[in-house]
Amino acid sequence: MIVSVEKWDDSLAIRIPKDILKSLNVYEGYEMEIVIENDSLLLKPKEKSKLESLVEKIDSSNLHSEVMTDVCVGNEVW
Repeated sequence: MIVSVEKWDDSLAIRIPKDILKSLNVYEGYEMEIVIENDSLLLKPKEKSKLESLVEKIDSSNLHSEVMTDVCVGNEVW
């Protein structure tokens, strides 16, 4: 597929067709990393932080319920 580079304010932009975005599950606000590799421009999904990766692993098998204690640490009102 051939696309053209167009002026967008003080930058240049390339429009990515909707069907390609949909097939890659890319949406408005999706963060991408731009990499130059072998004289080519490569768009990659932004790497997730360690916390994001850990949170993604939470499911019903490893999610514990709330624990009630008789110890107040701060100004909690139960």
